[in-house]
Amino acid sequence: MRKLLLLFCFLSLTAPAGANEQCCSCCSCSDGIHNDCHCDRIHRCHPLCRCGRDSQIELTKRNFGVSSDKIAKNEVYTVNGRIITQPAGQPIPDDSGKLHLTIIGNEAERRRVLEDLATAPELAEFRDRFLVQDYPPDHWAVSLCGFYTAGHPTIYLQQPSGKVLHRQDDYDGPRRLAEALRKASNTYDANRDPDLRVAAVDLSRIPTPAYILVAGFLLPLFFKKG
Repeated sequence: MRKLLLLFCFLSLTAPAGANEQCCSCCSCSDGIHNDCHCDRIHRCHPLCRCGRDSQIELTKRNFGVSSDKIAKNEVYTVNGRIITQPAGQPIPDDSGKLHLTIIGNEAERRRVLEDLATAPELAEFRDRFLVQDYPPDHWAVSLCGFYTAGHPTIYLQQPSGKVLHRQDDYDGPRRLAEALRKASNTYDANRDPDLRVAAVDLSRIPTPAYILVAGFLLPLFFKKG
């Protein structure tokens, strides 16, 4: 009889509660401390707990100011907030792969570079190849994002990832800018550019065995001539 009573007590303690009393995994009632469900006391429950709630009632969605009714269910195109259809002819170009050309300076400095980009023959090959933006030095897009802004002007060429390919802190005309952009551009073929400089030999980098080998080759020639 004692064994039967102990078995009955064990089954009573371990048996699952009713459908309306069973705790979900988010509820603190299922932490092993409580012996019954307290889900009718909302302040004791986890915000995601569904215990004691009508199964037909969805959880209240947290919203921090987003007008969810204005979010399109499918991809749409807008112009100044007005939804338009995809043009029937030429599709909207994808410029995500273009290099970024950023000009930072006062209005006169920026205007000079922009006018050369639009009209100078030296820069004709770069038109429509870059995403061009210009900012005054105190604009948040450059002053708060790590750009150097003290140039006259400062000109950046960057990959879409943000990696800087070229930077200059003054502007000395379209020809010099074209040379720099050509070398920094990702379409620039470095193999076609000869290096006209005379490479300097760093003697400190030559290993000692190389000196011994050269001496062993030259000394016999020297004594032979003597």
